[in-house]
Amino acid sequence: MAFNGTRHFPKNELINYLESSGVRFGADLNAYTSFEETVYQLQVRNDTTHLHKGLLVLEDWASGITFDPKEVEKERGVVLSEWRNRQGPNQRLEDQYLPLLYGGSRRLQRLPIGDTAIIKHASIETIKAYYQKWYRPDLMSIVAVGDVDPLVMEQEIIRRFGKIPIAKGPKPKVYSNAVNVQRRGMVCTDPEAAFCQAFLYIRQATKEKTKPAPSTYGELRENLCRNLYNSILNRRLIRLQQQADPPFTFAGLGYGSDWGQNPMFSLSVFTSEAKLKTAIALLWQEVQKVQHHNFAPGELQRQKQEILNVLQNQAQAQETTNSANWANQLSEAFVLGVPYPLHNNATRLPNSF
Repeated sequence: MAFNGTRHFPKNELINYLESSGVRFGADLNAYTSFEETVYQLQVRNDTTHLHKGLLVLEDWASGITFDPKEVEKERGVVLSEWRNRQGPNQRLEDQYLPLLYGGSRRLQRLPIGDTAIIKHASIETIKAYYQKWYRPDLMSIVAVGDVDPLVMEQEIIRRFGKIPIAKGPKPKVYSNAVNVQRRGMVCTDPEAAFCQAFLYIRQATKEKTKPAPSTYGELRENLCRNLYNSILNRRLIRLQQQADPPFTFAGLGYGSDWGQNPMFSLSVFTSEAKLKTAIALLWQEVQKVQHHNFAPGELQRQKQEILNVLQNQAQAQETTNSANWANQLSEAFVLGVPYPLHNNATRLPNSF
């Protein structure tokens, strides 16, 4: 509803104005809702007129969405259409294996797309009450990144958003991130599945949440070691994939987090049903090789140099890094309640490790 009418931009006037200013809906203007946050994203030119208009848009999103009844009914159809479009084989497979990964988790009961019954039948009053309950200054953060005077931008943000009344409301409930760490597995099938795939998830035993980027030197070192491990093993898997009659069409190792921001490694393989057992066995064999024999000095040194080259290129391009990259990391740090990422020395410190 934030795009369907606000205090200063009735109905579609917001999108019309921004598109007339060169802002593309979807690329420069967008929003998303995940388990922990709703984020509105807006990229505008950095001249005074467009910056002030951009802040006015944010101000309206924070406290001035109007919820016109006709627009609400139109948006119900949009969300329900999005929900229907997801109900294919991939969603049906997820419905089978997600309870294995997140059984008992509150998140499994509250997928971001929402409950279709609520989407269809929630009254305007209920929707407004939700907006007033959760769109509060104490739960918000504004991240501004670009070629602007930070002091001027800070004062403008304070001037605009400081006048939003402080509303009393409940603190968001913090649900446990605890997950079942027992060794478990399952086979999922669907007659419309386009290919055969297998995943192995290895959660790390830690109470720390995954961070958007390292915020201490120790975390930076650990991150670099993890990148070395992942990169070298993935190179080995690529070589296997390039052999004659390979056992899989793709295989890879990654590192990230689950829904509860619990850090974990993931191994994935895409293959045919006939080769599935062979592919899984070979993938795990490659992991075991590293554990028992380590990496060869040559491949380790080559990968170290490649990472150093990448970091040096990043350092040289730091002043031209897309603002959205910085904004995304800062936003994620706010949502997770972790320190802001470490950048100033991140490109030169690896030489000292």
